[in-house]
Amino acid sequence: MAINPKDFIPRPGFVNKQGCLPDPDELCCIQVPKIFDQCLIKRCLKPVDEMGNLNLELCKELTGVTDPSQVKKIGCCRNFDVDITSVSKSCVKGEEGYKRVTVNFTVTFKVDVLVDTGTTCEPRTLEYTVNQTITVPKFYCPDPIAEVSISKGNLCNPEIEDADERMIKLEVIADCLRSELIKVDYPEPDPDKVFLCITLGLFIIVKCELLVQLLIPCFGYCPIPDECPGEQDPCIEFMNRDVPDFYPPQKMDSLFPDYIEE
Repeated sequence: MAINPKDFIPRPGFVNKQGCLPDPDELCCIQVPKIFDQCLIKRCLKPVDEMGNLNLELCKELTGVTDPSQVKKIGCCRNFDVDITSVSKSCVKGEEGYKRVTVNFTVTFKVDVLVDTGTTCEPRTLEYTVNQTITVPKFYCPDPIAEVSISKGNLCNPEIEDADERMIKLEVIADCLRSELIKVDYPEPDPDKVFLCITLGLFIIVKCELLVQLLIPCFGYCPIPDECPGEQDPCIEFMNRDVPDFYPPQKMDSLFPDYIEE
């Protein structure tokens, strides 16, 4: 049965039945980043190595704290941010289009703690910056055939940007696996120091993208959405509410059995 396009409202959603969509209105040529290759890297970063040395990127000193019992609360890691600092690519011999890719990036996050100073509980925020380097030995990342540049400014003040910088992309999910207080004994006259150390887990997806033109079927522009709901008068909501029970339910045994034996 033919589908009337007037009865079809285009919107995001699962396409779980064939024959339930009308014919497309047109074929559209769109320009989007296309993924040519991607891979997953998992890393678990520990704050203390096998020799007992602290990784100061994952361990922050709690100033004025000489005993771990002074720390009354350790919050969850928050405000994760990832920045790529550099990307290097070198050709793989005998493999056209394949590159050896090395990416340097930083992961930053914060942890809130509550410290007992003896007179009051003082909230503090510790900021961590972790530098990482990953290398993908064989990654399909072909060079663009056409040179691409993007103008973001106006005719009087153009801003030109090289699109090749966008070819390597990182998607990172970071998780603080454990927070622990570590006390380090220093020789006199330095007092004992307490560090808050984080064990950090990283899921890293490395992607090679190129800006390409794709031909796709489309149903025209998306419709204008419904208006956002306004704030309702609480008295109107209250007057429409069902009257609640004024007494709790009675709890007692049933007078009759659940069934009657024949």
